Amino acid sequence: MLTPCDPDSGMMDQLDKAAAAAETFHRANPDHLEMQDNLEMYRNMEGVKPGNFRDLEAVPHWEAYDEGTRLYQLEQFPQSIERLEAAVREYLGGLAECRAQCEGPYDFREYSYLEYQSHLYETISDHYVQVLSCNQDCVLELATKPGRASASPDFLPSHFKFLQYAYHKVANYDKALECSRTFLLFHPKDHSVLQNEAFYLSKLGADRAADIQPREEIKSYVKQSLLEKELLYYVMDTLGVPFNDPDAWTPPELIPQSIQKRLKAEKEEARKGMVERETAPNETRVESQGDMEILKASSPLFANLKVAIVSEQLNGSQRAVLDGVLSHEECAAIRRLANVAADSAKGYQGGPSADPSKDRIEGLTILRVLELAIDGVVDPDGARLYYEATVRTQTIVQNYFQLKAPPHVSFSHLLCRTAVTGHQENSGETSQALHAQNCLLDPEATACSKEPPAYAARDFSAFLYLNDEFEGGAFFFTNQDAETISAEIEPKCGRLVTFKSGAENPHGVQGVTGGQRCAVSLWFTLDRQHREKDRVRSETLMEQLFPPLPTSVGPVGSLPRHPSPPHPPHRGAPWYRVPGPRGRGQSTGNRRPRRGRGRGK
Repeated sequence: MLTPCDPDSGMMDQLDKAAAAAETFHRANPDHLEMQDNLEMYRNMEGVKPGNFRDLEAVPHWEAYDEGTRLYQLEQFPQSIERLEAAVREYLGGLAECRAQCEGPYDFREYSYLEYQSHLYETISDHYVQVLSCNQDCVLELATKPGRASASPDFLPSHFKFLQYAYHKVANYDKALECSRTFLLFHPKDHSVLQNEAFYLSKLGADRAADIQPREEIKSYVKQSLLEKELLYYVMDTLGVPFNDPDAWTPPELIPQSIQKRLKAEKEEARKGMVERETAPNETRVESQGDMEILKASSPLFANLKVAIVSEQLNGSQRAVLDGVLSHEECAAIRRLANVAADSAKGYQGGPSADPSKDRIEGLTILRVLELAIDGVVDPDGARLYYEATVRTQTIVQNYFQLKAPPHVSFSHLLCRTAVTGHQENSGETSQALHAQNCLLDPEATACSKEPPAYAARDFSAFLYLNDEFEGGAFFFTNQDAETISAEIEPKCGRLVTFKSGAENPHGVQGVTGGQRCAVSLWFTLDRQHREKDRVRSETLMEQLFPPLPTSVGPVGSLPRHPSPPHPPHRGAPWYRVPGPRGRGQSTGNRRPRRGRGRGK
């Protein structure tokens, strides 16, 4: 663990190295609170310069990619394009270098000089298989961010998904079409990008668009990679030499049927093991209506609370739906806060896979709302009600899951998804891609890794809905295969969906096809170290606005209710913007697209 320098330790002359080491650790562990405090301390030390805060493990293509996506989220699209294009160039350069190194001496791991009896042609074949496997492993090496144990899925294709939309935002439809067609080389059936392609075609016209083709260097790479995969799968099928395909975009028809059957059987076996590991130790709760009856009797705030759907009815474990958390007046008051911010945001469309013809995602944190209340931009009573709704949800989660102490808020925000052009036809598209909250599902859902960028410290999720005047936008759970829908839930005012945040509860959100869907999204942790830092600041602002403020929330307590009066929208309230993929209830048998992860619900 890195720790601050002691002024008396003789290390003060190495503060530049300490700052660099802290920055390196923080880049790989952005949620580590102690290191955040260390960095803040170093910034305030005399002699520490901004240039000292550098990542010692930086890789050129990852530096450019991270900076490009950061600028993308800030809507600085011209600068984002520049960095993302640099990331593509650096990636391809790194790939060429890695592949060149694969052509080195024969180094078969199982080789034994005394025991090896193969003839010349067999030896050449062994070496060639090693080279091909090494070439494919380069994808994993380049897609693995320093400090992390596994590769980011679909790393190279994601560059072009960002770029096609960024070019759209600067009205460069030639490049937007080029990047969308380049992305389709990897995922030719991706619905959102196919729709984007059609949108760009409508802007350019058929004659002009006919001359715009995918990037040649990517076409060559895809062609070469598929040839290598075909050979490696053939060797795997005929000689039993293992091959771990690094890509999710490999066409299924390329994989021999015998291997597909074997991989399916292995996936089922691994999934069973994952279910046992993830659910057995946590299945400590016996759901009881009695717990909620005690909570209802504890305060008028919970008088209308009821458990609407339990885990068994949702065809899963550690999940529930509760109604009556908020009244219609309270839902309307909190939504008014969203409208204030939405007016000032002027129709922001967010997300790396955002579709110009689909819903946009906008969010507002409780800290920002309270700051706006201090500045007189929004109604203080509305801000207080928003805060109280989060405390109320915290109390319900504690009681429903029988936690000994209130869970700490890890992150929270008010999130609205709005259909851009009214009613859309493709309601089957997901607005929030399929994912598990605190771990990364692998492409075949055989494991769920708790490492960055997963929010591994999050233990419980809760989504408090504010309305139902919209079309689409259903929340859904899937089975452990992360494909088959196990339950869909209709959002409505005062409805709370809560569940454990692990691999036992893959979930997503269908696209909003008409109107606006709003919810207060919260994630809780049992580890105080990972609590939301803004929460402390929010409590301070609450004390300024409404002294005195209770310092703790008991198992059945909550703040007294202060209904918010109608408040007209204001301008000038900036959004906290949430990038995420584009995109009501009981059990179905439908299939979902491949999973992903994101923040909003």
